[in-house]
Amino acid sequence: PVPTSGPSSVPTSRPSTYCSGTDENGIANGAHIYRIVLKLGVQMYPYGWNDDDFVSIYLDSYPDPVYSGHLNAGDEIEGRSERYDWACLVDGSYSVVSNMSTELEETFEFRDESNVLAFEFRESGYKEFSLNGGFVHGHPTPSPTISSGPTKNPTPAPSVTPDFLLYYTSADKTLGQYNLRTGSYKDLLMGDDYFDGDLAVDSTNHFLFFSSTSRGQITKVDLTTEDFIGVMSDTSAVPMGVAVDPSSETLYYVDQYYSSVRMINYAGLASTVEDVRNFTKEGLTPVGIDVLPTATMEDWNPDNPGMIFVTGYTALEGHIMQITLDGAAARVAYTTSNQLLYGVAVDMDSSLMWWIEDRGISNGLFAKAIDADDEALVEVASISNAIWVSAHWHQEILFTSDYDEGTIIQYSISRENAEVTSSETVASPSSGECRGVAFYYGPSWSR
Repeated sequence: PVPTSGPSSVPTSRPSTYCSGTDENGIANGAHIYRIVLKLGVQMYPYGWNDDDFVSIYLDSYPDPVYSGHLNAGDEIEGRSERYDWACLVDGSYSVVSNMSTELEETFEFRDESNVLAFEFRESGYKEFSLNGGFVHGHPTPSPTISSGPTKNPTPAPSVTPDFLLYYTSADKTLGQYNLRTGSYKDLLMGDDYFDGDLAVDSTNHFLFFSSTSRGQITKVDLTTEDFIGVMSDTSAVPMGVAVDPSSETLYYVDQYYSSVRMINYAGLASTVEDVRNFTKEGLTPVGIDVLPTATMEDWNPDNPGMIFVTGYTALEGHIMQITLDGAAARVAYTTSNQLLYGVAVDMDSSLMWWIEDRGISNGLFAKAIDADDEALVEVASISNAIWVSAHWHQEILFTSDYDEGTIIQYSISRENAEVTSSETVASPSSGECRGVAFYYGPSWSR
């Protein structure tokens, strides 16, 4: 995990919280000590936070918080306007809700077992994250250790409703934004042949990435400033699907010219492009990609966390490939006589793959268990001409676009039964021909 800002002073005292890493029967439960820093603006010392201001952390599927923090007057370390807490937390998926006053410069920091800053709040907001082995990982990737149902909404709602923004490409020449809260559209950039690839959003670090297949480029957009920064440029390359790992700030993408899954640091052109897995021997042309940086399966990679799923095609068939994060191992997760497979999204909590497939007479959204037979697939939705898919697992929502209809569709799904419970068209950009789709979900920022 990469800190988002410089660390504050390292706590010097030993934590009062005991964390053995085992349950009452002496069995390892994956618990680790995490550090929490509660602060107040220097000018406000020695007064505490407002009475109603709290930060609460919830373990998925549990109604009560596993940690609730508030800085009272007199709690501060002598001579400082902050105090340290420790929390013994098991591996799993979590959410944090903050109700904080910006006027008092209230701050909440969450640090991993090594005291590395994972994230912080300076205002009211909401965030989902995963804990694994003493490290903090960003969502939407779910923790591989959780098999429970969807996240329950925390009881204390944040005082600021999180932003929910859809990003889309339209007519291959427009990158647009649609605000699901307000129903408003906004064009971010226009240009011929820039937007004929895929989109991915890192909600943790406020970045969007898009691939320009015909230009051999991948571009990063800072969503807070709307600055556009080149990440990869290669006139021979044919970048297609893109995916992000917010914790390591790594971009993964497939390159059809090199028949590879590749990776590059967010820093972009100054970084080196690395091959993760080359599919030349398999004769596979990769198309779509999803990355799960911490996921494990007992029969696949129990001691080597992280998986990548890739759609693609050979001369005769279409496939979904499952590979380890380091690319060392690969296996076929799905095979079809049809070659037209596109976007893929994998829900490890339910062990389900969801993908877009064009079968000629039955085009749309399909799903099946990762380790199930190919015949077990289910067509969950018929779509005229869909390409990419984006999933918000904790809200049980999938988004996809219909290129022919020029619309973006939201599907409410059952993660347990691999079925659509309802659907609606949520956006219809004026330029039509929607291709890419991704979303930002998190705290608001000044725009």
